[in-house]
Order: sequence, then C-alpha cells, then structure tokens
Amino acid sequence: MYDELALAGIETLYDDRNIPPGEKLFEADFLGMPWRGVLSERTRKEGKVELKRRGEEEGELVTLKECIKKIKDKRKKTKD
Repeated sequence: MYDELALAGIETLYDDRNIPPGEKLFEADFLGMPWRGVLSERTRKEGKVELKRRGEEEGELVTLKECIKKIKDKRKKTKD
C-alpha cells in the first residue's frame, strides 16, 4: 500500500510502531493528517482499505485504486 501511494505521488506516513491502533489514530489526528488509510486483517482479506478524510464522521471501504483516485481528486479540487 505504501509503495503504491508513493508511486502515485501521495506523501504517506507509515506507522508501524508497536502501539495500540487507537493511539496511532489519535496521533495522526493530532498531527493534522488530512486522510487516514487503515489496512487491517479484515480489510486486507476483502482487498480493501478503510479510508477516512479528516473531519468526516465515517470512513469507507475502498480498493487501493479507488483510494488513490479519491485523494488525488480532492487534492485537485482544493488547488482550483
């Protein structure tokens, strides 16, 4: 996932620390990360990523290809 995002030109923070997921998510929000992509055993089995934009209530399950497209499309709209 990290490599695919990097190849698509999306700067990515890969958090592989051995701490609970809740701490990682809290710190990502604290740092102001605009997007959160979570790859878990469950989502991986489905071939999906849980994608959530900062400030939104709910995330959604999308393929990695859809994830990249959504991030690029939103980035393009904010630049216009």
